[in-house]
Amino acid sequence: MSDAPVRNQPLAYAAPLIVGSTSVRPWQPATMFNVRADASDKACVDALTATLGVTPPRRENMVAQRDPVSVLWLGPDEWLIIAEEALGPLRDAMLALPDEHRAAITPADCSYAGVQITGPDAGRLLARGTPLDCHWRTFGAGHCAQTRLAKADAILWRSSCEPSFRLLVRRSMARYLWRWCEAMAQRMAQASDASEYDMSTEADTPAAADGTLARRSRRR
Repeated sequence: MSDAPVRNQPLAYAAPLIVGSTSVRPWQPATMFNVRADASDKACVDALTATLGVTPPRRENMVAQRDPVSVLWLGPDEWLIIAEEALGPLRDAMLALPDEHRAAITPADCSYAGVQITGPDAGRLLARGTPLDCHWRTFGAGHCAQTRLAKADAILWRSSCEPSFRLLVRRSMARYLWRWCEAMAQRMAQASDASEYDMSTEADTPAAADGTLARRSRRR
């Protein structure tokens, strides 16, 4: 049985950043695979489903999950498999899929580094670097997207209904990403005018939006 490779964590030095009630922390999944396969090949998709325990999503920019595995849609024939734990049996099973299924499976553990941004200002922080609309009405829980964050190509995933985002970049861009997060967090901490934030008038969760609407109704 194969063992997971021993890796240096590119952000092991980084301490969590706290801006009010929003935090930015290093996030490094233990197991990752990039999968390229024909989504119309039922036998191949069935084999992947049996191995992963979850069916790879066919709908664009969606995430399929069954703990501890998440499958992110990256394209019509491409997915990123993520597990928080080091799953040796899953690694073995993925690499042992028969060639007849014509799936290209590449370990990606050493390819990416990530951060997790959680809290009410998470979307506002991201809005400073990406053209992607991170508001829950357009980018809800279980959505993912490939986007540009400042000068880095990134994979962005909203992992829950609460404002919590996971962000992956190439390992070579990890330090750049962390420095950018530090700079944006400092600017947000120093800002005294809430109107500086692109999304300041919009609540970032369904529950918060309900409360905002209720308060507005009472004012009227």
